[in-house]
Amino acid sequence: GEKPFLSAKESTHSFTYPTDLLQTSINESFDDVYMLLLTRAFQDADALALDNFRLVMRPILAGVESFSPLALEGVLRYLVPSGPTTDQILAILKPLGPLIGDLTAELGTSIQKIHVSFREFLEDPSRSRRFHIETRGYQRELALALLKIMNTELRFNICNLKSSYMRNSQVADLNSRIERCISPQLFYACRFGTRYLAELSLHGQIDNAILEELRRFLPDKFLFWLEVLSLTSKGSESVPAINTIIDATAVSVVFKDLGAHQTDESLF
Repeated sequence: GEKPFLSAKESTHSFTYPTDLLQTSINESFDDVYMLLLTRAFQDADALALDNFRLVMRPILAGVESFSPLALEGVLRYLVPSGPTTDQILAILKPLGPLIGDLTAELGTSIQKIHVSFREFLEDPSRSRRFHIETRGYQRELALALLKIMNTELRFNICNLKSSYMRNSQVADLNSRIERCISPQLFYACRFGTRYLAELSLHGQIDNAILEELRRFLPDKFLFWLEVLSLTSKGSESVPAINTIIDATAVSVVFKDLGAHQTDESLF
């Protein structure tokens, strides 16, 4: 049968990067540049390969915050039963060159923000044609996936520290423990999940599925979420994140079940 993704070798077999592509005449439209780049990058792509291109690009376009290739792989696993590996993601993205950024660096480095003109091009079927990517409603899918990631992966003493009374600076191997125990997708979800909720709330898109995941998260995972933010030196982001949860979902009544003082970051 057909392979669901192009390998890195296959994706570059007939592709020579046009180094002068982005130095075209200022009179040439961006649309022409984007279409030329995409056509060259995926000149041998069939319908399945284009579907894979859309699968990888959709969260990049719709994401509130940029993904690293590793985080993107992990999030996609929660959205697609047999999602792409990091190598497969890179095989799709690397031919896009400067539109995506340098992907030869650390895999934990975020993919650069898509330029607004490229985003608008891809989201407009009359302009991008066979490369069109539909993103309407996808932020909700991402928000739901991020909540599921936290509800699945968060646990007590996630980095297996010997004592909870030690400061982060006193744990000699803290960075290696974080790398081993906190997945890229979990760190992304813990840090940015509430920003997706804020966007959904702004557009009136908080639904029962989102609320159900929040009802699981608040009593069972909330403290473990704070622990991850603290371990990764992002504890200062917890207070605005908590306010976002309350304001975005109007579930402050659920917060009361945690106890009046459990939202006080100083306890952690």
